[in-house]
Amino acid sequence: MLALLDKGANRYAATAPTKVFPIQFAAKRENVQMQQILIGVPWQDDKQERQFVINLSTQKATLIKNGKVIKTSGISSGRSTHPTIPGKYVITDKELMHHSNLYGDAEMPFFQRFSCTAMGFHEGALPGYAASHGCVRLPRSTAEFFFKESKIGDRVDIVKN
Repeated sequence: MLALLDKGANRYAATAPTKVFPIQFAAKRENVQMQQILIGVPWQDDKQERQFVINLSTQKATLIKNGKVIKTSGISSGRSTHPTIPGKYVITDKELMHHSNLYGDAEMPFFQRFSCTAMGFHEGALPGYAASHGCVRLPRSTAEFFFKESKIGDRVDIVKN
C-alpha cells in the first residue's frame, strides 16, 4: 500500500463498484498499521500510548494508557440486527455533537468514529444489554472522558470472548 501511495494512489477514493474506501478495506483485514498510515498518523506498532478495548461479551469498554488500565465502563453495543462488528479499528473522526445521517438526525454527544465505518463511541442509554444500532453507547462521564483522552489514530479493539 505504501508503494501505491508513493505512486499517487488516492487514499480517499472509494473503489468501484462496491464503494469501499481504503481505510475500510484495511479495517476489514484488521490491519491497524495501514489504517493509521491512510489517515496520516504515525504507526506505533503495539507501543501506542492509548488503546481502547471493547468487550462485547462483558459489555465493557476499557481505556489502556501506557500499558495501564485507566478507566473501565459499562457499555451498550449493537443488538443482533445491527451488531457491533469485532475487529481492530482506529479512531478516524471526533465530533463533540454528531447527528446521525442514518437514524433520524439522532444526537450522538462525544462521538468518535471507528475506521470510517458506521460504528463509534458516543454517549447514550445503557439498558444493561446490547441495544444500539451498532455503535458503542457509553455513560456521559465515560464518553466525555474518552473524548478528552483520545486522539485520531488511537487503536480500538472490539473483541467477543
